[in-house]
Amino acid sequence: MRPFAIEAASFDPLPVVAGRNLSQFQDKSSPQPLRESLTTSTFEFNYDRRNESDIDKTVPKLKCESNWAIWEHRLYMALKENNKAYIRVIQEENTRPVRPDYLDVSEDVIRELAVIKAGGNEGLVSETVIKEMKKERQYANTRLRAEWQKELDKWDLCNTRVCNLIVSTLDPIPASHVGKLDNAREIYRALFTEYAKPSWQTNFKRFETLCNLQYKGNNPQEFLRRFKEELFEISQKGSKLDPNTQLNFFIRAIQNNPRCEVFIHSLKLDLTTTNFMTEVYHEFILTC
Repeated sequence: MRPFAIEAASFDPLPVVAGRNLSQFQDKSSPQPLRESLTTSTFEFNYDRRNESDIDKTVPKLKCESNWAIWEHRLYMALKENNKAYIRVIQEENTRPVRPDYLDVSEDVIRELAVIKAGGNEGLVSETVIKEMKKERQYANTRLRAEWQKELDKWDLCNTRVCNLIVSTLDPIPASHVGKLDNAREIYRALFTEYAKPSWQTNFKRFETLCNLQYKGNNPQEFLRRFKEELFEISQKGSKLDPNTQLNFFIRAIQNNPRCEVFIHSLKLDLTTTNFMTEVYHEFILTC
């Protein structure tokens, strides 16, 4: 069983709260009883930097697929040791405290409630009563907002802390995949998708740029630089190419350039050696 027990396929982004009253979508063919809540969702988190260990000393840098398993395990153990809330924001969906349902302070609703409290006698509902009830409900909303903000601040601190801890354990290439994310669960999900169980789409994407690379100009040094950069990117993602495969990609990239026809036909290589690509690159620069 994997440490974080979270699958990328089942991940749902945090919902965006539109602030609309969901009662507008209810069936209003029959009267609905007034239901109001004066509670806010909570997030348990106590932060004390003095009680936390430095995870850089226990968690190896995530480089590629080859060390994903050990990185994930060590990260899980380090976060769990420091604060169990760190695990929650990665494992569980919707840990962010939800915006409370504030009490309706519109005059029509308040008047309806006042009539109900007066036993249905509208004559007992004065403007003074309406004003007092509105003031009470506004005060209750202020309290709800303050409580929610307190819980939200705790969640923000925890989420930010986990984001920074995860990113601190990433090599430059993995870090580039999550550079624009600010949600710990989304960061883990992105890394999981890229390195834990790469799909055929992910594997194809890694080689897509190299497959599409074509030498169309007359600057062999610049093309060779780009070609080697693509090989480096692929190797950083855990798919190192052997010299024979490199040669196939290289010939494919230059074969449509007329300047390279003589070069390709005159190639005489000893494919049993491990460094024959060095000779290919040298002759390419001299000839093309």
